[in-house]
Amino acid sequence: MKRFLTIAIWAFTLIGTVSAQRQRPELPWNNGKLKVSDNGRFLCHENGKPFFLLGDTGWLLTQRLNREEAGHYLSVRQQQGYNAVLIQIVNGISECERLRAIFVSTCRRSGPYQQTGRVYGYWDHVDYIIKTAESKGIYICIVPTWGGPVKSGAFDDYAIEKYARFLAERYKDRPNIIWLNGEDLNPESTLEQWHLMGNTIKKYDPNHLMTFHPLGRTSSATWFHDAPWLDFNMFQSGHRRYDQSLRREAQEPYSGNRTEEDNWRYVEEGLAKIPAKPILDGEPSYEGIPQGLHDYDEPVWQAADVRRYAYWSGFAGSFGHDY
Repeated sequence: MKRFLTIAIWAFTLIGTVSAQRQRPELPWNNGKLKVSDNGRFLCHENGKPFFLLGDTGWLLTQRLNREEAGHYLSVRQQQGYNAVLIQIVNGISECERLRAIFVSTCRRSGPYQQTGRVYGYWDHVDYIIKTAESKGIYICIVPTWGGPVKSGAFDDYAIEKYARFLAERYKDRPNIIWLNGEDLNPESTLEQWHLMGNTIKKYDPNHLMTFHPLGRTSSATWFHDAPWLDFNMFQSGHRRYDQSLRREAQEPYSGNRTEEDNWRYVEEGLAKIPAKPILDGEPSYEGIPQGLHDYDEPVWQAADVRRYAYWSGFAGSFGHDY
């Protein structure tokens, strides 16, 4: 009987431990901060545990969802196995022009969010999402602003420096931050501004990793590989087929080498650079959207296409994948 009771107690203890572990997932930063591996080919934690980034591109999470919706979204992503979500803080030119003075001074957004009868500000909302993601073991990869506001001059050098410092100081102590210096446009005319953004964030937050989100069919390695603020490279294989890229050359100069449907080539080229830096596909084609992104007469990308991009870049040496 004693033996039976001992086994029963052990069994119930084990079940309780497993149940508690399911409810309280292991937090990745318990292994220490993220860093670049000694060979420069992947990310790992301070204790040496490798880290494979599996990210979901929830770009407008802070702007489209209230707290209840954001919490549900992050819970679902946790259950699906994602360990990172990519977001942007400022989206477009008109938004930036309205907020520029606010960002530079008090950094308070004028349009409050309503939640169960309580009013809270935009930065309270961003804080909530980051803390909720932290509780679920999810990194938040932050794009401070897309390229439009910078290219238009709505974010001038003064505003960039003030804004970058504000962001860095606000989130430098959160364990689940990765910086994605923004753009999604050709940065050749605004290189100084992106260096200013990256250098300023790194100055006030040296503890978190940073990369650059490039435009479709290009890699950050083209412009920023040697930048001291860039810890790893990101490419965007994009949403077009080869023939769609060729057709658009007459309307916009094509930058890249037509590797969007062979995304493993970006990995191969990035890893060949010196010094070695990790690399991943930050934005491949999305399942269910039209090929080419905006033409709804085109066929849509399928699940098999999504898996193909993940397998090709992963087996080529990418340290992670976004979807």
